[in-house]
Parts: sequence; structure tokens; C-alpha cells
Amino acid sequence: MLGIRGRQLDDPWLWGSAYGLLTWVAMVYVVVPLSVVNGWQLPHGWNIVSGLLSHICYVGVPIAHITRHALRPQAA
Repeated sequence: MLGIRGRQLDDPWLWGSAYGLLTWVAMVYVVVPLSVVNGWQLPHGWNIVSGLLSHICYVGVPIAHITRHALRPQAA
């Protein structure tokens, strides 16, 4: 577990992008279809691009940077 944490702290852009992608997939294919939204359809075209970019830029990368800051070794 410590080895994985070290790699995640080294590159928050990579791991944040991966997390943003996974959250988008979970929202589109699990959360929203299981909700009671009437007439919902799978996104297509630019809706996919904008959804992916927003989840990567506004969800995944900020969470990765916050985690990096929170898990940084504290100076004594």
C-alpha cells in the first residue's frame, strides 16, 4: 500500500485524470441510470468530451492535489 501511495503522490495529474475518468464512467453508467431521471440517454458526441474533461479537470485533478498536500510528510 505504501508503494502505491508514493506513486500517486509523485504524479497527481496522471492519477487525478484516471480518477476523473473513473468517476465519469461510474456516473454515466451506474449512478444516473439507477436514478429516477425520465428520458435519460447515454451521452454522445461533444457531451462525452465535455463530461470527461469536466470530471478530469474539476473532480479528479483537484482531489489528487488535495490528497497529495494532505498526505505530505509533516515537518517536525
